[in-house]
Parts: sequence; C-alpha cells; structure tokens
Amino acid sequence: MKRVHWVSLLLMVSALSAWYFLAEPSAPIEIEKAASPKRISPTSKAPVQPVAAPVVEQKQQEQVELSEQFGLVASAYAAELETPSYSKPLLASDLNTAEFVPQQVPIEGGGSVAIVPNKYRFSFPESIQAELVVTGISLSEVSVSVRNEWTGEDLWQQAIQAQDGRWLIDIKPGKDWDGQLELAVNFQARSEQQTLRTGIEYSQPVAWVLAVDDSFGEGADLVIPLKLDVLVAGDYRVRAQLFTDGGQPLAALVQEKKLSQGKQTIDMKAYKSVLQQYGGDFVLKALVVEKRPSKPGDLTRYGASKAAEFLVPAFAIGQLSDDPPVVTDEEQQRLEFLKQMSNAR
Repeated sequence: MKRVHWVSLLLMVSALSAWYFLAEPSAPIEIEKAASPKRISPTSKAPVQPVAAPVVEQKQQEQVELSEQFGLVASAYAAELETPSYSKPLLASDLNTAEFVPQQVPIEGGGSVAIVPNKYRFSFPESIQAELVVTGISLSEVSVSVRNEWTGEDLWQQAIQAQDGRWLIDIKPGKDWDGQLELAVNFQARSEQQTLRTGIEYSQPVAWVLAVDDSFGEGADLVIPLKLDVLVAGDYRVRAQLFTDGGQPLAALVQEKKLSQGKQTIDMKAYKSVLQQYGGDFVLKALVVEKRPSKPGDLTRYGASKAAEFLVPAFAIGQLSDDPPVVTDEEQQRLEFLKQMSNAR
C-alpha cells in the first residue's frame, strides 16, 4: 500500500527541516559610494547604466515550494492518524505472499539459472522446498547442499535428478537446524563446474499460534483473540492480515505484548473504519510471530502457526462505536509542527 507511514514521514520532515534552517540566506544588498562623483558635461554622450533590481524571485519561489512540501506531509500525516497504528487499511500491494524473489544468473555462452525456494522463512519441521529454474542451457552433475551461515557447518548434501524436465529440491531438515542457512547448487554447464547460492532462514519456533477464540467488540475495535503456546518467554510482536471470506483485503493488524511461557492470548484489533461495514465472515492469515531481542546482540526469533489461516465468524460491525482513534501528545505535537512549517515564511 502506498500510504505514508509515520517513520517515512519523520524522515521526510527531517530532510525538509534541514533544508529550511540550513539553506544559505540571501546576501544583503550593499550600495557602494564612489570615492568622487564623475562629472559629466552637458555635451557628454556617455550612457547612464540603470541599477539592476535585486533578484529575489528565486528565493521566494523556493520558500513557497518548501511550504507546499510541508503542507503535503502534514496532510498525509493527518490521514495516517485517522486509523490507529495497530489497524491499518490493507491494499493488494501490501499482501504478504511469502514468495521468494529469485534472481536469474546468466551463464557464459547463453542461458540462465535461478534457485527459487517457495518462501524465505521456514520453521521446523517444515521441509525446504525449492526449484532450480533453468533457461536455455543443459545441466549435468547437479547436487544441492545446505550450510549454516553462522557456524560454517555443512548440514546436508545430495545429488538430484530432473523430473519431467524440472529440477525440484525437497530437503528434510535436522532437528537442530536454526538460523541463517545457505542453499547451494553445484552443477556442470558447458563442461564447466559452477555453483549458485542463495540464503534462507530456518527457525526452531519459539511460539505456536494454535487457534482464534470468539471475537467481540470493544469500543470502535473488533477484537480477535489469538491463542498461542509460548515456548520461550519474552517480548512478542504479532502481525496478521484480515480479509473477507471472499478474499478482499481489509486490514493489516499488529500487536505487541510481553508473554510468559505456556498458553497465552494476544488480542488482535481491527478498527471499525477499515472493516468497511462488511457483514460476512472474516479470514485471518499471513501471521508472523516475532520474539524481540532481549538484549543487544540477540537475534529476532520467530514462531509459527498450526494453520495457514483462521476463520473469524461474522460480527455486527454496527455495534462498534464511532469513537475516533486515540492520538498521543507526541503525534499531535508532530502534526502541529508540520502545519506550522507549511505556513512559515
């Protein structure tokens, strides 16, 4: 979605502010007096040079453009505050397809090869599935290997054969696989041995999403309780996407909470306006469970879900209140600053 997020807004505001305050001011106009005036006789034909007027139009235009930029940022930020940060409208461009974006690697003499995993992040006990996509070239002696990028340990290696013209990869992981992994394919093309590498992430889940409990209304929010089995206690962030049962995207949801080990619940909240008065069943999917680093140097750990999506029964949206989202003092001050800057000079 092409909306402006508050972090992007802050970056743009910082750049505009720096330009505004650090731009070189116009130099003062100085008029020099001649040491002695030159006498011109009545018969003199010497032309009199007109005094050029100071050029200020460019500076004024720059000031106008800067104010307009602040005005645009202020309008975008005001629109951002119309929905709470935990429940933003979801457009098709935001959809989390979990697809891996492959890069075709050209081969000398023509043709290309690419490793295409079916996604970037895997969780135990998922198998790692990928395909070696070959275009315009024949391969032989193809083998696949997996290496732990953190430790350098070789984890797995096996030769593969084409099946109906496709080079399919299916790797059964070890119970101790965890972290950044390197997936490498070795092959021979045009009598030369070559290697193609790509990175993936494999994690031992720190929490599992088990189910969705009965939803209910709370002020202007539809609350969807998410039930988890937490294996490692800590600070968690859960992201999810809400759709109609017909596949129309509605909302991007996010919540943060400190969770203890064991069965826990985190409430995902969808703000009334993003639900678009929809009256049918909802579908919650594209769940991402993150355990935040507990100290500097720690890495973000991930959870997994027992199901790819969860049905959320229909709810009478009209029962929700029309309360506006809560705007913090900091957000209000930021908006006032942008408005003032748009009217400056």
